[in-house]
Amino acid sequence: MRRGGGEEGGRGVESLAGSPSIAASSVPLRINVLIPIAHPDALPHSAAMKAAFDEASKHCPPNFRPGDGIVLLPRRPLTDRCRLCGKNERLTKEHVPPKAAGNSTTRPSLTLAAWLAAENRRQPQTKTRSQGGVWGYTLCASCNSYTGRQYGSEYMGWAIRACGIIQQLPPVAALDAQPDAGEVEVTFGGNKDGGVSPGAFVRQVLSCMCTVSASWDLAGQHPAIRRMVLEGAEAQLPAGVHLGMTIFLGPITRCVGPTFSYDAQRNKWAWIMEVAYPPFAFKLVLASDEEEPDLGLVLNPFTELDPRRRVRLTAPLRIGFGRTPYPTDYRTGASVEMQRHA
Repeated sequence: MRRGGGEEGGRGVESLAGSPSIAASSVPLRINVLIPIAHPDALPHSAAMKAAFDEASKHCPPNFRPGDGIVLLPRRPLTDRCRLCGKNERLTKEHVPPKAAGNSTTRPSLTLAAWLAAENRRQPQTKTRSQGGVWGYTLCASCNSYTGRQYGSEYMGWAIRACGIIQQLPPVAALDAQPDAGEVEVTFGGNKDGGVSPGAFVRQVLSCMCTVSASWDLAGQHPAIRRMVLEGAEAQLPAGVHLGMTIFLGPITRCVGPTFSYDAQRNKWAWIMEVAYPPFAFKLVLASDEEEPDLGLVLNPFTELDPRRRVRLTAPLRIGFGRTPYPTDYRTGASVEMQRHA
C-alpha cells in the first residue's frame, strides 16, 4: 500500500464539493428499455439485436462463459484461480459486499437465468436459501485478508453514513409510491469524523467486481485494476470501463456477473455487472458502444485518489429500488406497476 497523502487532523478535511470531475451522470434514468441477456441462447429474434450482440461479442474475453450462476459465486471450497491476484490457490469465502456492512442475512436466492425462464414459462420460481448473505469461494486467503484489512472498514463507514442519510429521507413506502424517487444531495465525511476515503472505498467496490466477474476475469483482463486494489496504485480506470453508484433501497438484492444488455429503443449495447445490496447499488460497464452510459454518481475519478487521502465529499445521489430482477432497473414499485398496466 502506498503511504502518504492523508490529511492532518488539525488542518481540517479537504472538500471535494463542486469538483467538476466528481459529479452525477447527466444522462437521465431510462426505464423499460434495458433487455438483460443471461445467455446468448436467450436472444430474441431481432436482426438489430443480433447485430448488436455480434458486435458486443468482439469485446468478450475468449474464455468467458455467460450466465452460469454456479461459476459466478462457488458455494463450496475449491482450489482455483484467485479472482484478484490470479494465482492458483485454495480459495476462501468472500462476501459481496463486505459482511461487516450488513451482508450476513439468510435470504432466498435465484439466478437471473432461472428467473427469466420462470417468467417466460409462467412457472413458479424455485428458490434456494442463501445462508449468511451473498458470498462465494473466490479469493485466496492473502487477497481476502488484505482487502478486508485495507478497505473493509472504509466501506462499512460509507454504508453507515448512507443509512443515516436514508433515515432522513421521506418514508421508504412513500418514496416507492412515487413514479420517480428522485435524488438527494449527500455529504460523506467532515471535520468531526476525519473525512472519508473515496480511494479506499472504490477499491473495495472494485474488489467485489473482480469477485463476481467470474470467467470474464476482470483483474486479469485489466492488470491496472489489480494494481489499484492490491498496490493502491492511483490511475484512471481502463478505457471503456465505467463505474457508478446509486442509493439503493431494495427489497430485491442483485449480484449480477457480466451480462449483455441491449437498449432496444436506441439500439445501444453494453456488457455490464451489478452489485445491488442496500444501501448501495454499483454498476460496472465493461464495454459499451455508448460514450456516456447511465451510471448515477460516477466513481471513476475515485481511482485516481490515494486510498489514504481523506476528504469531505458532497454530491447528488440517485435513489433507486430493486423491484425486479433486471440489472440496473432502479424503478419504484409505482413505476413498475404503471408500466405493467400501460
